[in-house]
Amino acid sequence: MKNLFLILRKLRLLWVFLLFHGISLVFIVRQFKYHQSVLFETSAPLTREWWTRVKEAEHFLFLTSENELLHKEVNRLRMQVMQQQVNGESLCWNSDTALLVPYSWLPARLIHLTLNQSQNRFTLNRGSLQGLKADMGVIGPGGVVGVITQVGPHLATGLTLMNEGQGLLLSVRLKSSGELGNLVWDGKSACCARIEGLATHVKVNPSDTVETSGLSSIFPRGIAVGYILEKRSDQDVEAGYATLRFATRFSALDHVMVLDYTYQAEQDTLENPELP
Repeated sequence: MKNLFLILRKLRLLWVFLLFHGISLVFIVRQFKYHQSVLFETSAPLTREWWTRVKEAEHFLFLTSENELLHKEVNRLRMQVMQQQVNGESLCWNSDTALLVPYSWLPARLIHLTLNQSQNRFTLNRGSLQGLKADMGVIGPGGVVGVITQVGPHLATGLTLMNEGQGLLLSVRLKSSGELGNLVWDGKSACCARIEGLATHVKVNPSDTVETSGLSSIFPRGIAVGYILEKRSDQDVEAGYATLRFATRFSALDHVMVLDYTYQAEQDTLENPELP
């Protein structure tokens, strides 16, 4: 033990150098976007492998509870579709196609997820061979997770709701009043975001549910996005803001469901007839 202390004492200048070198690297990476991207690209394979091992262990330990949550989510989606059909929201009235479910879903598991980037991404253990495509919505046991952006034969990556700027725009509405807005993440918290575009007369109460509006084909109407966190201040009212807490707890996310809109190709053709 004495010899060990002597060796450490002789190498004290090396330890001091490594300490300050590490601190300088942390400041450089946090300050410059280019260094962040380089670090992300070089560390992505290692972190992906680490996440895969961790998630495999969690998957084995908590398989029963996760399956129960997935079954609850599937049942909730099925009940929602049935309720929409009862309310007369189906486009076809006098045809058997009125009974068709406009969305199908595929279970998947996260093998990589970032939480502290300006644009946070996820990787799924499913790809094009299992039917995944770009622009498919992804939901978890709590609510919306994000959207798939790139697909390989066996894996797929996408953007979560935690994206600054124009990374991911999601149309949402207040469940209580139906008022529309857009979800925006400011990069400050991994659990909170805000709605933009609310009129000044709109009343927003804490714990109000914020859900998908259904104006995009990626998500059907009524999928939980978050819950209003606090009453709007006068400044927020003037700016059209409202703060919400995500319905999805990203730090504990494991199993997800990928949504596939049955009439996506038909809708794209009708809305963009000039495209081939």
